[in-house]
Amino acid sequence: MSDNETINILGLSASLRKGSFATKALRNAVELAPDNINLDLAELGSTPPKNIMADIPLYNEDERGDDFPAPVVELGKRVAQADALYISMSEYNHSMPGGFKNAIDWLSRLPDTPLTGKPFAIMSSSPGPMGGVRSQLSFRQTAVFLDMRPTFKPEVIIGFAPKKYDDDGKLTDDMARDLITKQLVALREYVLQLRD
Repeated sequence: MSDNETINILGLSASLRKGSFATKALRNAVELAPDNINLDLAELGSTPPKNIMADIPLYNEDERGDDFPAPVVELGKRVAQADALYISMSEYNHSMPGGFKNAIDWLSRLPDTPLTGKPFAIMSSSPGPMGGVRSQLSFRQTAVFLDMRPTFKPEVIIGFAPKKYDDDGKLTDDMARDLITKQLVALREYVLQLRD
């Protein structure tokens, strides 16, 4: 395992909301990533950036036909090219957001789905005291079926999120910042172990 070897991680925010805490956490992770990790966010090049999942239609097998929507194909390519995924969750009704689940359902239907065997780590950030942990658990159930490869520790669960970010979206909680960095390091080490 080389300390200098750079790995490419694709960051996915599970929320479509522009001001979501999940997206804020992910943008902070870009700043906190060590030099040997390239963390790229799955956002479209609009101003302000828009979550790529916003343009993915609702999955319906009856209407899919032989072609996949362009945003699904694009996201699938980016997932396939990444060494790992870093997923930032928000929580809706004790579960993962519907838009994110929809994107995962589409990606799972692609030929040679890029999700199979893909290493990932997951964090969550929410206004409640549990910090979105139930959304993490709901996604882990799906990830098991898709044969994805999770990094379990350290866990990043940011509760009472409105108190943890300043007006510019910077994460001000030192413990959370430290855990994000450690989680990215653990994900990188896992990717390199799988290669060996």
